[in-house]
Amino acid sequence: RQGAAGLGAWAMGIGAVSLVLGIFITPFF
Repeated sequence: RQGAAGLGAWAMGIGAVSLVLGIFITPFF
């Protein structure tokens, strides 16, 4: 169960990072 929770946290973290990167990078392209 903890492993699943860890994966969920990783998914949320990666999603947030990719979202922020997309917001900052997209305007330049």
